[in-house]
Amino acid sequence: MNFNCECSYCYNNTYLWNIGNNTVWIEIPKNASRTLKEFYRPVNTVVKKEDLQKYNKFKIVLRDPVERFRSLLSHYFLLNYDPRDIRSGKHRYGIEWLQKHYPYLWQTKKINTTNLCDIIMRDIFLLKDIEASHHFNSQSYFIPDEILSFDKNKIEIIDINSLKNTHPILNRSNSQEIKLSAENIDRIKKLYDEDVKLVDKFLKLK
Repeated sequence: MNFNCECSYCYNNTYLWNIGNNTVWIEIPKNASRTLKEFYRPVNTVVKKEDLQKYNKFKIVLRDPVERFRSLLSHYFLLNYDPRDIRSGKHRYGIEWLQKHYPYLWQTKKINTTNLCDIIMRDIFLLKDIEASHHFNSQSYFIPDEILSFDKNKIEIIDINSLKNTHPILNRSNSQEIKLSAENIDRIKKLYDEDVKLVDKFLKLK
């Protein structure tokens, strides 16, 4: 599932960062990207796709697509109906989106952590209207095809779970509060089928 996001961040960036030592880190939203920006402090904001051949190492953090989607729901929509407590940034965008598309449910406070995913799934492609919709794009979307065709010794695939022991975790949301039914999980896997295959290919080899 991918949206053509036109936010300023997408306009100005390729999601490919030079982190020194002839290494490129591929930024994937909700895969510890804020944490790794603080850790790597990229020396250039943009690596052009046509310049990838110049680099010898590529770092990619992957995540279970179901847990990534749960985290996205938490990051954008974890609810607090008191407008004084609505956080800035993505949470504000999520609340504005709910108010636009589901005003009755919002006004009557009938959206909660149990039914939130069901509501989003009613017409998930409405997420194309949310600010910074690129967050909901697949992990595969951010990885240029040519990188995965390079010599495997050039590619370092990192399981996001392994970062918990080596990096301070920033921007953490209470994603486990978001309840997913078996039907939700099956739908997420189908929507992000390319990511399911990607994770199976790389993370289960370890």
